[in-house]
Amino acid sequence: AVSFDMLDAQFSHVNEDCTFETLTKRFVIRDKAVQKIGEMIHDADLEDDKFQRTECIGIDRILKGCAKEGLPDEEILRRGFECFDALYSFLQRR
Repeated sequence: AVSFDMLDAQFSHVNEDCTFETLTKRFVIRDKAVQKIGEMIHDADLEDDKFQRTECIGIDRILKGCAKEGLPDEEILRRGFECFDALYSFLQRR
């Protein structure tokens, strides 16, 4: 297993980057849709408005809402994957 987003993890926040940005840079992912998602995750996670992505508000609330439902981690992950898969499909077509 690969550890991420925790103390002493292989992948975490680096300088001004959120973990998602760290991963995309490490694996040299240049897909424009992935980069846009990274900007949204950055703004939602770090709350610094660096990219001024208004979509981050909705993404943040959806994922936090799933967590507040008391769902098992596997279900939260499944729902998160569905959300980001759909977002990726939408952004690819733009």
